[in-house]
Amino acid sequence: MEYVDEDGVIHEDTAGTRAENASKASFKLDLIETVNADPMMEPSDLKLIAAYAALMQWPKREAWLSTSRARAMTGLSERAVTDSRRRLSGKNEMNRVYLKPVRKSGLTQVFRIENPWREDCRQHVAIRTEHFRESQAERQAERRRLKRVSAAVADTDHALSQSLGECDVPATSAGNIPADTPQDMAPKKDNTVLDLNVQSYGQVPDLDPDEPFPIPETDEELASAIADFVMIGCSPVVVTYFKQELLAGRLTMNMVEEQRRLRAA
Repeated sequence: MEYVDEDGVIHEDTAGTRAENASKASFKLDLIETVNADPMMEPSDLKLIAAYAALMQWPKREAWLSTSRARAMTGLSERAVTDSRRRLSGKNEMNRVYLKPVRKSGLTQVFRIENPWREDCRQHVAIRTEHFRESQAERQAERRRLKRVSAAVADTDHALSQSLGECDVPATSAGNIPADTPQDMAPKKDNTVLDLNVQSYGQVPDLDPDEPFPIPETDEELASAIADFVMIGCSPVVVTYFKQELLAGRLTMNMVEEQRRLRAA
């Protein structure tokens, strides 16, 4: 049995050829999935990497694509193609290289296509999914709370009939609150105690952002690190992931900062 490849070349369909084609297709699918989920990439980068993958030679994973053909395949402007190629070549905040230059063919740069974030991609998607689920649950809970409050106010004739001037201030508090200050806006005493003599485990001086944190040697150090993750707003899933990476000696400041930026987005 024979088949025609994407370049129009006829090949004999052998078991080895089928396995090679399956590997190529699997690599392309993983690559597109990774770039699509990578927060360092833009939508135009996904279009461009798909164009390079369509022209990729297997198993060398090499491809060359002129700017003119890239524009024709993606619908991007010349500037957008140039900017995307730069990001895919490692000019991004995490220095992830999807297009690694190997040589030139005439005036066109030949790239080796890499997938450097493949192993972390699924973990990242799981963490972001949990974050969005938590956010959605919080919004739904807030909407339900507002509905309950609105219903309670609507059903209470006393609340509807009572004007603002008829609201009483407790006698014990009246002397401490300005006459024009609503009760719920009155200053409240902050009983929080901040111990400035206790140094956070994450406060390691002069730590390289890409250098792993030291592995905790005691349960107290591990508990301090986990408390830091909770304090910056990490979800339980992220805290568990960070604990695992910390104990394995793989957790870096860049990983923590990336999750902090994603949490704030």
